[in-house]
Amino acid sequence: MANLPAKESAQPLADDLIDKSVIKLHLNAAEKAMRASRFTTPAKDNAFKHYQMVLAIDAHNDIAQAGLRRIVDRYIQFIAKARLEGRMADVQLYLDRAESVLPDDVRLEKIRLELETAAH
Repeated sequence: MANLPAKESAQPLADDLIDKSVIKLHLNAAEKAMRASRFTTPAKDNAFKHYQMVLAIDAHNDIAQAGLRRIVDRYIQFIAKARLEGRMADVQLYLDRAESVLPDDVRLEKIRLELETAAH
């Protein structure tokens, strides 16, 4: 019975190591997806999904949170280019995707308001 407490105290350490390993795996996969411009698609292998997996384990992971902002930054760039080129369907698509990543981002709220104002 003397070994039981040692095993119990070792379990959180093992879980922590597994979590760190899983986080590292998902952060690496997210970075690879970012380099390939797989921000929110395809459904099973995109940066957003990998960052979400990290945040499910560690809600305060700075790298994953910054990754979500990077995804939105890229979509904002795409939105600006599509607007200049008059591709409004693409503007809407990119805005929807960006809002799925960070729905409360003030930059996206501003873009949506600008689009609604321009439509009237």
